[in-house]
Amino acid sequence: MRILTIASVVVLAGCTEDASSEAALIPVFDVDPTLHASPMDEDAIDALVAGPGHTITIHADGAFLYDLGSETPIAVSLDENPVAAAVVGDDVLFATPSALMSVPDSAQMTALAGAVPGPVDALDANGPALWLSSGGQLFHYADEQLIEVLFDEASVPGAFVSGAPTPQGTVTWIAHDSALFAMDDNLEIVDGISVNDAPVDALAVDERGHVWSLADGALSVWDGSDVLDVALSDVQRVYASPLGGPVWVQTADGGFVGDRNGFAPAVGVDGIWAGVDGAGGLQVVRADGLVQVSLAPAVRILGLPDPLRQPTPITFATALPAAVDEITVQIGDIEQVLTSPPWGLEIDPSAFASGPLSVTATTRWNNDAQATDTRSVEVDAVADAITWEDFVQPLSETRCLSCHGAGTTDPFDTRESWVSGFDIILDEVESGDMPLVGDPLNNEALDRLRQWKDAGFP
Repeated sequence: MRILTIASVVVLAGCTEDASSEAALIPVFDVDPTLHASPMDEDAIDALVAGPGHTITIHADGAFLYDLGSETPIAVSLDENPVAAAVVGDDVLFATPSALMSVPDSAQMTALAGAVPGPVDALDANGPALWLSSGGQLFHYADEQLIEVLFDEASVPGAFVSGAPTPQGTVTWIAHDSALFAMDDNLEIVDGISVNDAPVDALAVDERGHVWSLADGALSVWDGSDVLDVALSDVQRVYASPLGGPVWVQTADGGFVGDRNGFAPAVGVDGIWAGVDGAGGLQVVRADGLVQVSLAPAVRILGLPDPLRQPTPITFATALPAAVDEITVQIGDIEQVLTSPPWGLEIDPSAFASGPLSVTATTRWNNDAQATDTRSVEVDAVADAITWEDFVQPLSETRCLSCHGAGTTDPFDTRESWVSGFDIILDEVESGDMPLVGDPLNNEALDRLRQWKDAGFP
């Protein structure tokens, strides 16, 4: 068994509405209303359990299993509300505080229920293999064999999640106090990490194999090399699927969606969050029925000024940046392909003629999805020639130095003096108080002075 001690913790910033221009992720949502369109009274739902391919809602008048491949819910006769559910082969298995049941009825699952020593409080499945916890004990069930998983001959009461992808195959991550352990199909521990100071309450794994752990309201992610703290507070739940899709996080302040690169508010995703399906789509119970919300492909060009007067760095914010394969950027007649982060480049206006300039960013994701954003700006090529030597110094010599030359009370005979006193100079010439001799500066000269400042006083 190998335990990796993380010496330093990196802070992973969560994007907020106040910092949306800095967001690494653009949340645009697709809503599929076809899962179950019958009206639902959110207030009448007493409990709700969701997993790949199904959602179970518990009402005052009974339970209903929503098979996401059908629009017709299946009525399930239950004496108690379920606490967990999982899909094992063709069976949907769910647990109540005192029973383990399957839909449809299965002799194999009935035998399993009789073998478990007590009430089941958590379930997770990876293909035909099932993981379950009962009374602080963790069990693995496969090939009709139920095996208790022990660490150092002690029971394991922590959270777990199966089906996590790794280069060596899928593993099950198991929380034991404040550490996580990866176990393969042979029930051998193949990795271990220390993630939190507090015991882990819940786990989730995304399609890149990143492990998300929730402990005492704090969320962190193991990305294969570092443990990163997510800058979201009072986290209540985290949802993800190892088969695809983003990470969904519920906090006391609302919902967020994102991945290893950052989070953005899930604005408009209202209702009761149930969980994710196999592809990472969020199942949400709303007044108009059960819907599935997914993150749509999207990209935005950020930081592009209009007009464009000086070399400017721009960035490309995308949905699911960790899953981006490439971004093709078309700037006028020039094409550049970005194949790795950071997703950005610098545009130099001197490479283009004055006038309109089109900038297009086309993003392609590893699931073949594609999105495009196009912006049009004016290139002010004249501004590229505005320097101290070419414009400001000659203007100073002809219009200013008769009163503000070297040795005078307020000398403006050098670039440094102009830079330090620029705002005062501009106020005086804009008001017409300066220069004292001759006509006031015209609008073109004033615009060029402002452009010189905007360019950083070259």
